[in-house]
Amino acid sequence: PKTVHFGLDEVDMRGWKPNPQFVTEMWNLHIPFLAEIAERKRVRMMLWGDKGLAPSEAVDAGFGDSLVEAEKRRRVIPKNALIGDWHYAGNPDSRKFETSLRVWQASGQKPIASAWFNSQNIQSFFQAAKDTQSAGALITTWAGYESSEETMLAALKQYSAMVMAADYAWNPRPDPIAKLPYDPMQVLKRMYFDEPSSLKSTPGIKFSEPNAARRRIGGVNFQVLPAPIRSASVLSVDAATSPAELSIQLTGRGSKLYLALSTDQPVEDGKRLARVEIGIEGEKPVVYTLKYGLHVRASNAPGVCVFADRTDGISALGLAIPKGKSITYCRITEIDRLAGLTVHGVSLAR
Repeated sequence: PKTVHFGLDEVDMRGWKPNPQFVTEMWNLHIPFLAEIAERKRVRMMLWGDKGLAPSEAVDAGFGDSLVEAEKRRRVIPKNALIGDWHYAGNPDSRKFETSLRVWQASGQKPIASAWFNSQNIQSFFQAAKDTQSAGALITTWAGYESSEETMLAALKQYSAMVMAADYAWNPRPDPIAKLPYDPMQVLKRMYFDEPSSLKSTPGIKFSEPNAARRRIGGVNFQVLPAPIRSASVLSVDAATSPAELSIQLTGRGSKLYLALSTDQPVEDGKRLARVEIGIEGEKPVVYTLKYGLHVRASNAPGVCVFADRTDGISALGLAIPKGKSITYCRITEIDRLAGLTVHGVSLAR
């Protein structure tokens, strides 16, 4: 690495009695020690900037206690060190964000405008970074302590801010994010999760009812069930008579089974909703776990699903099955009954 980030944000947040002078004393012992490590390893030093800013020197997150203590702490940070100048306020006035950037520049460090997923925060802060010619822009997340795909899926809204951040970091401008011609979540989903799409028509398999209604959902042609198969939410008046398991008898061969799904109630993203078991002739069943926000959402809830396209609140979820093998059934067993699950249609693709 050419740069090492040493952290150092909110260092006295837990376990310390309020004592700004003692914090400064510890800071002034510790920073030169870390700076020596960086110099010896020939890497650039980077740290968060909140403990080096007085409350009056920043739009928020000025945790340097006072002008005197904050200045003392900045003084021991090496010149040209990178400062993650993080501020999460959603202020529409970009000039409010310039204050801290200019403080760090005057102190000899290189501030990086570090925003969160608040869209107004991103637009204003990155405009300030351009106007002050700071060291650039950074988007942060608060999504647990591990960098993993599972963590990303559980907090996809925060990660979708990277799309907005990339746009406004490369093109700082006063245009309001509300008027963007795209949905950042949809763009992230398409770029990261979508499978390659076919460039030509792909034949499907018709089920037994020749006059069954058809409906196109998320680019998939579905045979709509005569009546949706529904397992009502426990919040519904139908809950007492509603099954916890849904079964669909199927016959056919293909490579992917599509389910048209929705829920009654919204729940938190990533929540496990149901177990899907697809019977395969002569083999073990194929099993999937449905999760809210990844595979399905409430019919009246906005937003996208990571692994399914939506039309009018209904998700078209494709589940891979062994190609060339006959399927015999699809059984959906609820894990959580708060959301309530409805199957609107099925489709089998070759």
